[in-house]
Amino acid sequence: MTIKTGIFWFVRGEMIADRYDYIFEEQKQGDFIDYPHSHFAMWDKLSKNRFPYADFATYPRGRLLFDVKRGQYLLYLDRCITEEETKRLLDFYDLGKEKYILSRDEHYSCDKCCKL
Repeated sequence: MTIKTGIFWFVRGEMIADRYDYIFEEQKQGDFIDYPHSHFAMWDKLSKNRFPYADFATYPRGRLLFDVKRGQYLLYLDRCITEEETKRLLDFYDLGKEKYILSRDEHYSCDKCCKL
């Protein structure tokens, strides 16, 4: 079984995302299977330095991970990510036939959300 994980941002309507797939080995896993890198570590690489006055927390972002005990994905979204953008993420991570929960966490709050 392949488990999909990833991180993403939406910058002025553009999706910047990365996906990392794991081959699930039940006996070797903990409670969650997560993308192996942080937003901080990946921002410059994935944005290709196209946004020099922004950092990893400037724009709406989120993360996809897998809850092993529940057998479902958790898609953490910034409050500013729209329904249409969420659909794009579901397509990108190929979650159409998978069990998933859309979730919020204050950790995934862009600059705009932090001002609210």
